[in-house]
Amino acid sequence: MKLLALDVGERRIGVAVSDETGLIATPLMTIRRASKIEDFARIAGLIREQRAEGVVIGHPLNRDGSAGPQARRVE
Repeated sequence: MKLLALDVGERRIGVAVSDETGLIATPLMTIRRASKIEDFARIAGLIREQRAEGVVIGHPLNRDGSAGPQARRVE
């Protein structure tokens, strides 16, 4: 199962794509954030282009396992 992986930041979104087995991810590109509508449209386009069957979104946690400010924004 091919997956698209997103590392969501305030200014950029890192994008990686897995192989068909879903085991090995390779960096694909970095998206400069614009607006939610534009960001979602670009991600939707990448899902189609890469024929990804799923999306994985990073959820950055603090050292103690709690959700920090960026994790809450990602949620």
